[in-house]
Amino acid sequence: PTNAFIGNSTGTATILDDEATPTVSINSVSQAEAGGPMSFTLTLSGPSAWTLSADTATTDGTATAGSGDYINTQWINVTFLPGVLTQTITVAVNDDTMYELDETFTNAIVATSANLNVGTSPGTGTILNDDPYPTVSIDAAQSADEGAGTITFTATLSNPSYLPITAWYSTADGTATAPADYTAVPGGFAASVSFAPGITTQPIALSIAEDAWDEADETFTVTIYGGLNVNPGLNTTGVATIMDNAATPQITLSGPLATSDTGGPIVWISAT
Repeated sequence: PTNAFIGNSTGTATILDDEATPTVSINSVSQAEAGGPMSFTLTLSGPSAWTLSADTATTDGTATAGSGDYINTQWINVTFLPGVLTQTITVAVNDDTMYELDETFTNAIVATSANLNVGTSPGTGTILNDDPYPTVSIDAAQSADEGAGTITFTATLSNPSYLPITAWYSTADGTATAPADYTAVPGGFAASVSFAPGITTQPIALSIAEDAWDEADETFTVTIYGGLNVNPGLNTTGVATIMDNAATPQITLSGPLATSDTGGPIVWISAT
């Protein structure tokens, strides 16, 4: 320069950052319970020159970790290196055979970096039921000695349910007839068997009568004809066989007790 001295020859230009502090958000996920681990995505609102971190934690909703719907995860740390915008975490979901409503839990974020804010949180995990509406069936056949007093069948659900279930049943004569051989169960919702939520089998005990008759084994049927919160299964009629236990009659000859006028013996015949 002319007629001047150089003082401070270097100036500093400061570029003021006008980008907002990034936020981290988590999405909501829906999937069938048999779909394996549920993947959540954490997303930054914009890139950062800093290494950022956040923790996530799950909380029960209608889905509960204690009942085995999913695996509770607490304070899982997620790190975003400079420039990275997304990270994925997984939550294990357990498959079962129970018919139930879709169930939910939440997955929340806590920012652990000073230069990171929380956006959308929590995310909701929805476990979609993929198990069928249950059906009820009965043993195809059961038998008992007539002296046993009862013949017992088992009513079985195809899979458990979160709902209480009632199934109605009735009996019908075959070669066995009521009331001489067994106690009839009429229709019209007179008799039922109930399943508490989660239970899949229940007994049906039918009363049978003992007599002194020597006779062939006799049968009657029991049929499940309707239900509440359940559909008919593959087999809804069972055959009950009452096995005879009376001794075969014996013929006894006794004598001779006297002589006939023709000189032959007189023999008494008795049946027992």
